[in-house]
Amino acid sequence: MAVFFPSLVGSLALIGTGARLRVAPKLLEMAAGDPGKATALLADMGFTSGERSEAAEEYQREERAPLAAPGILYRDLAACDSFDMMADLDRIHQPAIIITGEQDRMTPPKYALYLRDHLPNSTLAMIPNAGHFVPYEQPEAVAAALASWLPRPG
Repeated sequence: MAVFFPSLVGSLALIGTGARLRVAPKLLEMAAGDPGKATALLADMGFTSGERSEAAEEYQREERAPLAAPGILYRDLAACDSFDMMADLDRIHQPAIIITGEQDRMTPPKYALYLRDHLPNSTLAMIPNAGHFVPYEQPEAVAAALASWLPRPG
């Protein structure tokens, strides 16, 4: 939206993402053939060990409903795998906050650092003790980062 319809976007909150996303071929294959197993792998990869049990269980409970529709997880991951905005970052001028978990193994912090270095009007919030699913693991820290970044009313 920020690239193709910039007048409609005032600012960006980018959480656990990058300019280009790659998904492991094994995970794509698993999502196509056994989405339940792929969801379990995502939980294993997406959470830090300290938060794994409670947050991952919540994630898996919430993710079961979309898996009822055949192909949803695969299409989601395939869209991530083909996502590439690296050549378009210079067209984004809106203020942006980039939030990432320090221990994100799915979209490593180097992706967030790349965004910070290539989006001129950006702020980076690196959240400790969090993996890819940082809003599940550290919701208060994510909310605090957003609150401190957002302009105050009036």
